[in-house]
Amino acid sequence: EYASPYIDDLDQNNTALSQELQLDSIRLRWNSDEGLWKLESDFAIALDIDSPRVAPPAFLAPNSVNLEMNRSNKHFEFYNTFYHINTSQRRLRALGFENLVDYPLAFDAHGSTADQSSFVPSGAFPYLKFGDGGVDDAEDADVITHEYGHAISFSAAPNTNLGSERAALDEGFCDYFAISYSRARSDYNGNNVFDWDGHNEFWDGRTLTSIRTYPTDLERNIYDDGILWASAVAEISDYIGRDAADQIMLNSLYSWYPYMLLSDAARLFMQSDTLLNDAQNAEIASVVFCNRGLLSGCEDTLRSSLPLNDPYLGNTFDFAFNKQPLFIFPNSKNIERIEVFDITGKLLYEEQWTESEQLFYAFEGSDLKQGAFVLRLVTDEESYSFKIIRLWN
Repeated sequence: EYASPYIDDLDQNNTALSQELQLDSIRLRWNSDEGLWKLESDFAIALDIDSPRVAPPAFLAPNSVNLEMNRSNKHFEFYNTFYHINTSQRRLRALGFENLVDYPLAFDAHGSTADQSSFVPSGAFPYLKFGDGGVDDAEDADVITHEYGHAISFSAAPNTNLGSERAALDEGFCDYFAISYSRARSDYNGNNVFDWDGHNEFWDGRTLTSIRTYPTDLERNIYDDGILWASAVAEISDYIGRDAADQIMLNSLYSWYPYMLLSDAARLFMQSDTLLNDAQNAEIASVVFCNRGLLSGCEDTLRSSLPLNDPYLGNTFDFAFNKQPLFIFPNSKNIERIEVFDITGKLLYEEQWTESEQLFYAFEGSDLKQGAFVLRLVTDEESYSFKIIRLWN
């Protein structure tokens, strides 16, 4: 968490920060043309591309140089970026995605004086550049893996990042990719993206949310709306595991297209699970996406004012007009029975709840005629009443 003594302090090191350093190994590559050992691999290459001019490290003999350094050394950001790109690429390959960013991606760890980093998909020479404004961006693994996520998305679906919601999805995927990567190392502040670069006096960072729904809560800001998507996939990951969620998410990227909507991405995620796992995770994904309004018939199922620990209904529109079932989400409550009353208070329907192990229940209501009704869910603690309508027989 960014707070004293864990502060940037103009790149000055201190004892608390030193105690957080973790040692690991990287492989340098011998560049025979230059006669130097350099930060190069099959997946990443360190370059000085843009201002400010900071040359990446290179050595005649690496065993003569102490590579253990802290962030007060300008080379630290190059090593940090190189390490996390290579680790991310090995992760992709372990999941079976050997053709994503399957080239040495150039990066400039000090590529701007602004507090902004980016993936630049410039023809035959795509590259990443990281800003030095505020906290140096390349000090934060979340920033590195987020920007690498843009390279992954571009590799899977090149030249498709057009339209406001499509751009939000790109940001959301990259936030999820960063969160997935960092949570595998530590679950501390696991809902925060850019824990070191943001959430401080320089900028607010981003945080996963569980109370915004689609489409009412769209902000028409690609970063704010992206977090809606990242939050949904992160919640699915909590249920089905990181490997399964990452694999489904990455596989769905190949089907992304220009001007798609957040709801399209949810549909493609479900299709990806069907292709990879024979829809093994469909129930959980459906609940999470419907919870956030991202599936057809679930738009704004969970409104921001609704307590997150209470039962709620989904697919109310299609239940009313299109002969489809009503979705009942117990939301961890122990529901004992379902009751339906007409507007005079007469009990029309009663059913004992037998779906305690299910995340949601599809209520057909086939005995109900046209009209307005009150559906009551009776739990072992209290009752919850909902107004519903049905305009077909």
